Amino acid sequence: MTQLQSQINASKARIDQYKNSELFSGQKRERLIALAERELEVLTAQQPKNDTMPTLNKTYSLTITPEQFLENCSDVELQELELLLSSARFQVKIKKPEAITQDAAVSFHRTAESVLRFAEAATRNFNHNDSCHDKTK
Repeated sequence: MTQLQSQINASKARIDQYKNSELFSGQKRERLIALAERELEVLTAQQPKNDTMPTLNKTYSLTITPEQFLENCSDVELQELELLLSSARFQVKIKKPEAITQDAAVSFHRTAESVLRFAEAATRNFNHNDSCHDKTK
């Protein structure tokens, strides 16, 4: 307990003593109580506003290797990890940037080839339909 808290407690005790005492009566008793209450107000105002426990801040650094992590997993946790790592969400993160770029290039080329085949087919159909119209004329 701090010295200030001890003084506050003593002031509260004095107020209770004056209120319950028969040694003092009338105005003298009221003045003593008023003085003790004023003292208590002054002491209380000196208290820090945040009357909580002090906090200690300490930063710790803990290094855990992937191998240490896996060694401490249960069988069920390892199975969960395997499922998570094989999911599409994590496979995207696991792929190397070159692989993603290559996949995108392959996908682009496949799309381009499909568009070209469609365009060629549409052109053949158009030419075929156009030649059919020429015969009907």
